[in-house]
Amino acid sequence: MAKILIVTGKLAEPIIRRVLMDAKTKHSVNIVVTPIPIAAFLTTDYIAKYLKGLGIHSGDYDYVLIPGLANGSGKIIEDSVGIKALKGTVNAYDLVDI
Repeated sequence: MAKILIVTGKLAEPIIRRVLMDAKTKHSVNIVVTPIPIAAFLTTDYIAKYLKGLGIHSGDYDYVLIPGLANGSGKIIEDSVGIKALKGTVNAYDLVDI
Protein backbone atom coordinates (compact mmCIF):
# COMPACT_ATOMS: atom_id res chain seq x y z
CA MET A 1 0.00 0.00 0.00
CA ALA A 2 1.51 3.32 -1.11
CA LYS A 3 1.26 6.61 0.77
CA ILE A 4 0.23 9.25 -1.78
CA LEU A 5 -0.09 13.01 -1.37
CA ILE A 6 -2.25 14.81 -3.92
CA VAL A 7 -1.59 18.53 -4.35
CA THR A 8 -4.36 20.67 -5.80
CA GLY A 9 -5.99 24.08 -5.88
CA LYS A 10 -9.11 25.16 -4.01
CA LEU A 11 -11.60 24.63 -6.83
CA ALA A 12 -10.60 21.03 -7.59
CA GLU A 13 -10.63 19.85 -3.97
CA PRO A 14 -14.29 18.71 -3.83
CA ILE A 15 -13.92 16.88 -7.14
CA ILE A 16 -10.82 15.05 -5.97
CA ARG A 17 -12.44 14.08 -2.67
CA ARG A 18 -15.48 12.71 -4.53
CA VAL A 19 -13.32 10.76 -6.97
CA LEU A 20 -11.29 9.25 -4.13
CA MET A 21 -14.45 8.18 -2.28
CA ASP A 22 -15.76 6.49 -5.41
CA ALA A 23 -12.40 4.87 -6.22
CA LYS A 24 -12.18 2.98 -2.92
CA THR A 25 -8.40 2.72 -3.27
CA LYS A 26 -6.32 0.50 -1.02
CA HIS A 27 -3.63 3.21 -0.88
CA SER A 28 -3.33 5.82 1.83
CA VAL A 29 -4.15 9.13 0.12
CA ASN A 30 -3.99 12.62 1.61
CA ILE A 31 -4.80 15.90 -0.10
CA VAL A 32 -3.01 19.22 0.27
CA VAL A 33 -5.03 22.20 -0.93
CA THR A 34 -2.95 25.23 -1.86
CA PRO A 35 -4.27 28.79 -1.64
CA ILE A 36 -4.15 28.98 -5.45
CA PRO A 37 -7.74 28.50 -6.68
CA ILE A 38 -6.95 26.91 -10.05
CA ALA A 39 -4.69 23.85 -9.97
CA ALA A 40 -3.43 24.46 -13.50
CA PHE A 41 -1.86 27.72 -12.29
CA LEU A 42 0.44 25.86 -9.89
CA THR A 43 4.12 25.55 -10.73
CA THR A 44 6.45 22.89 -9.44
CA ASP A 45 8.60 25.64 -7.85
CA TYR A 46 5.57 26.89 -5.91
CA ILE A 47 4.51 23.36 -4.92
CA ALA A 48 8.03 22.53 -3.71
CA LYS A 49 8.18 25.65 -1.52
CA TYR A 50 4.63 25.10 -0.26
CA LEU A 51 5.25 21.48 0.76
CA LYS A 52 8.57 22.38 2.37
CA GLY A 53 6.76 25.11 4.33
CA LEU A 54 4.30 22.50 5.59
CA GLY A 55 7.20 20.40 6.83
CA ILE A 56 6.60 17.56 4.38
CA HIS A 57 9.75 15.56 3.71
CA SER A 58 11.17 12.21 2.65
CA GLY A 59 9.49 9.30 4.39
CA ASP A 60 6.14 11.04 4.82
CA TYR A 61 4.83 9.82 1.45
CA ASP A 62 5.88 7.48 -1.33
CA TYR A 63 4.60 9.79 -4.07
CA VAL A 64 3.39 13.34 -4.56
CA LEU A 65 0.78 13.61 -7.31
CA ILE A 66 0.60 17.09 -8.82
CA PRO A 67 -1.84 18.56 -11.34
CA GLY A 68 -1.24 17.42 -14.89
CA LEU A 69 -1.10 21.00 -16.14
CA ALA A 70 1.30 22.22 -13.45
CA ASN A 71 4.19 24.04 -15.07
CA GLY A 72 7.64 22.54 -14.47
CA SER A 73 9.29 19.27 -13.66
CA GLY A 74 8.39 17.01 -10.76
CA LYS A 75 12.15 16.67 -10.18
CA ILE A 76 12.10 20.13 -8.57
CA ILE A 77 9.69 18.84 -5.92
CA GLU A 78 11.64 15.62 -5.51
CA ASP A 79 14.87 17.55 -4.95
CA SER A 80 13.19 19.87 -2.44
CA VAL A 81 11.25 17.43 -0.24
CA GLY A 82 12.81 14.08 -1.15
CA ILE A 83 9.60 12.47 -2.44
CA LYS A 84 9.05 11.33 -6.02
CA ALA A 85 6.61 13.70 -7.72
CA LEU A 86 4.44 12.68 -10.65
CA LYS A 87 2.08 14.66 -12.82
CA GLY A 88 -1.48 13.44 -12.63
CA THR A 89 -4.33 13.86 -15.03
CA VAL A 90 -5.39 17.08 -16.73
CA ASN A 91 -8.96 16.68 -15.45
CA ALA A 92 -9.51 15.88 -11.76
CA TYR A 93 -12.41 13.56 -12.66
CA ASP A 94 -9.92 11.29 -14.46
CA LEU A 95 -7.88 10.56 -11.32
CA VAL A 96 -9.74 7.29 -10.92
CA ASP A 97 -7.91 6.09 -14.06
CA ILE A 98 -4.48 6.36 -12.38
